[in-house]
Amino acid sequence: MNVDDQSSSLAFSPWDGWRFWSCFRDRLSGILSGIMTPSALRRIQPNFPRWRNWGQWLGLFAGAIVPIVVLALSLTHCDWESLLAFDWHWLSGWLGVEALPDRLEYQRLLAAIIGSLLVVVVTIPRFKRLPGRRSRAAIVAILAALILRYLAWRVTATLNFSTIADGVLGIVLLLCELLLWGNSLLELALMLRLRERHAETDRAETRVAAGYHPSVDIWIPTYGEPVTVLRRTVIGCQALDYAGPVKVYLLDDGRRLEVRDLAAELGCGYLTRPDNRHAKAGNLNHAIGKTHGQLIVCFDADFVPTQNFLQRTVGFFTDWRVGLVQTHQHFFNPDPIVYNLGLADRLTTNRVAFSHYIEPMRDGAAAAICYGSSFVVRRSALEQVGGFVTHTLCEDYFTGLTLMAAGYEVLYVNEPLSAGLSPESMSAYIAQQQRWAAGTMQGFFIRENPMTLRGLTLLQRLHCTQGWIHWVSTWPRLLFLVMPVPIALLGLTPFKTGWLEWMLWFLPLYGAYLATSHWLNRRSCSALVGDLYAIVGCVPIALTVWQTLWRPFGRAFRVTPKGMARDRAVFNLMPGGWLVGIVALSLGAWVWSLAGVMGWWPVEPDRLVGVRLNLVWLSYNLLVVSTALRACVDAPKPHRHEWFQRQRAGRFGWNDRPAAAPVRSQLVSETGALVLFAPGAVWPQVGDRGWLELQDQPNPGQTRTDSLRLPMQIVAIGDRDRQTGDVTVELAWEPLTLAQQRSLVQWLYCQPGQWQIREAPGEMVSLWLLLRCWLRPRFWRTDRRSAEAIALP
Repeated sequence: MNVDDQSSSLAFSPWDGWRFWSCFRDRLSGILSGIMTPSALRRIQPNFPRWRNWGQWLGLFAGAIVPIVVLALSLTHCDWESLLAFDWHWLSGWLGVEALPDRLEYQRLLAAIIGSLLVVVVTIPRFKRLPGRRSRAAIVAILAALILRYLAWRVTATLNFSTIADGVLGIVLLLCELLLWGNSLLELALMLRLRERHAETDRAETRVAAGYHPSVDIWIPTYGEPVTVLRRTVIGCQALDYAGPVKVYLLDDGRRLEVRDLAAELGCGYLTRPDNRHAKAGNLNHAIGKTHGQLIVCFDADFVPTQNFLQRTVGFFTDWRVGLVQTHQHFFNPDPIVYNLGLADRLTTNRVAFSHYIEPMRDGAAAAICYGSSFVVRRSALEQVGGFVTHTLCEDYFTGLTLMAAGYEVLYVNEPLSAGLSPESMSAYIAQQQRWAAGTMQGFFIRENPMTLRGLTLLQRLHCTQGWIHWVSTWPRLLFLVMPVPIALLGLTPFKTGWLEWMLWFLPLYGAYLATSHWLNRRSCSALVGDLYAIVGCVPIALTVWQTLWRPFGRAFRVTPKGMARDRAVFNLMPGGWLVGIVALSLGAWVWSLAGVMGWWPVEPDRLVGVRLNLVWLSYNLLVVSTALRACVDAPKPHRHEWFQRQRAGRFGWNDRPAAAPVRSQLVSETGALVLFAPGAVWPQVGDRGWLELQDQPNPGQTRTDSLRLPMQIVAIGDRDRQTGDVTVELAWEPLTLAQQRSLVQWLYCQPGQWQIREAPGEMVSLWLLLRCWLRPRFWRTDRRSAEAIALP
């Protein structure tokens, strides 16, 4: 090595600094995780540089140095006699019953304690990847204390009764906050009992492998779904790996000839009835008397199971107390909100949060919800409770409750053993949410009311109450969206507070909520994205809740449309029209408030703080509501079938040539594929016909590997990649035989372990992504296959 090379190697470049920081951050994360979980210390690699051991302690001290110094100064200047005597002024200052005490030592100690709690709240989620029992309990206790402290301050120190309008508006806002924060307290208390059944599922699979093979009937209820969607579901059900007797049935409530012909072509059972009484519940109950399997498996028309579905679920029924086993509800396509924002490859949906977080939490209290799809139920238990509940739109939810009340267990397996289609337009998504909201609220008016149904435990009733509050809370959310407008335009002051009080009581709570929400829900959804989902459906769901309480059974059952395509962007008036009005009013109120803050029109000195706080409120509303409005524009979706990113090596051959060229698949769907031809390969031409063979590789839990070989035609040839020299070629499948269709569906949808639960980005990343969707809009792009394809292992 020459002198110049040696000098350049010793220079400290920005890249070296980044590597130093990355190593320091990783090592600090590992040590702090080890502090929370001692067994994690054994996972730390021993060959890390020695300087990282010093860096971990330096980073820990730097993160806590500010509250340590403030706390030390506060304790130095405190009046210990008053503190030891539990001075009432100190306690009232903490709770907010009185104004903040004038004595400086109390203010310092209060700030130090709040700062120390915030450091704990921020530090634990940052360095412990997933919550454990003790760390979750610590965060829940801190959040509960901050919520109670904030509510005590709001009740006792912020109400303004100087005028009737101010007093009435202040009471309304306070009641809304009490409902929302009360629901948060209930959720915090319920999340302390969370259950995962991975080990139990492994034992259940062992029992099936050992010879437990009860007979199974698989039901696929359908009403108006496309035959192409039904075809892959039936093929997936017939591909299940199970040694016992299995019979697949299409339950056709549409009495369509093409569905009957499909059943005859695929060799499955076909059941129909003369009317559509009680919709889906009636269809399922009709099938009870026409089938005879010991266990019943139900899949919605768009859900395709993996081959090991029965292996991972049937073994639970060796225990006679188990009445129903619900599996993780996974969707292989993005829902319309993240799809319309162009963030389907970065953000997760609220469905992930429900299946990955809410359901394990409910399972910890023996209160798991039956989704209505991808579940297994014991026939004798179902017959004992009288079949599926018929007088509600949520027959699955209330049927699960009746099984619990009868003494049976409803279990939840948090594994994606099947996958289905999420609604593909905003109108379909809103209609589905309205059906769920109306069906849940109908629980007040039926005999399966969770509050009066005998046999349920207190925890099960509390979980049902939390579900009701979830839908009712759309009304407070709607009021929080529109209330800043009359406050700004009419000069109202519904609460009295100053900047210091607002920063000491509200900001710590909101900061702690943002810092821990993503961590507590096991990284399934960020709080900002959750607020976005709540705002998108706020108006239509609020109206649905009101209509259901006024006319409980006035809404008919409607099937969510699936398998849709569109060649242009479409604006949805519901809920987009309402959000346009909210944005317009909020923007006018924001301009008016800004003018008052800038002194362009006179503002009374005692109202100036309120105007500034209302301006902050309006700014936040404009950000989230405008983003929700952006999500109401359905982006083009020209392809009816989803595309999957599955990279496999393979070969391409011509019908009229003996040669074959090596290729690598990039995207595959039920209609065709995109493959890469390497440099030097024999180039195809548009219109060439031949075959494509792709090699498979085993996934976790897969017992065999198969190759995919299908006939195809070249439909397009892309440009050559400047770096690699590869050429992208688009293929379309030729008409496939039934055996080839089965191979394609099994290769795309049925491989065990292929559906993975994604983690959501944190709050700051989510905020940047939501802001970026305005700077880099993508909804006018018609070909989004590469950007929106579903990644598979």
